[in-house]
Amino acid sequence: EAGFRLPGLTIDVAPGRTGTAKFDLFFSLAEQRGAHGEPQGISGAVEYSSDIYDPATVRALFERWLHFLDMATTHPDQPLNHIDILTPDEH
Repeated sequence: EAGFRLPGLTIDVAPGRTGTAKFDLFFSLAEQRGAHGEPQGISGAVEYSSDIYDPATVRALFERWLHFLDMATTHPDQPLNHIDILTPDEH
């Protein structure tokens, strides 16, 4: 992400929110950086069509996705198809 500057004016890129989902279900991740470019974590968001999904279902899908990402980064040598995305309660 690059900033644009003019004397007395600074502009940054920011996501626009329309209040409607462009897709039935959309997950996104964005790396956060500090003032000097140092990593400061990752933020995530979910957008979904409320005509199709209820909040509890989306939360469960998001939690499975977070678990998958955690397992994939904690055990990078493990094949992705060996990662179990179900919680112990779901088993």
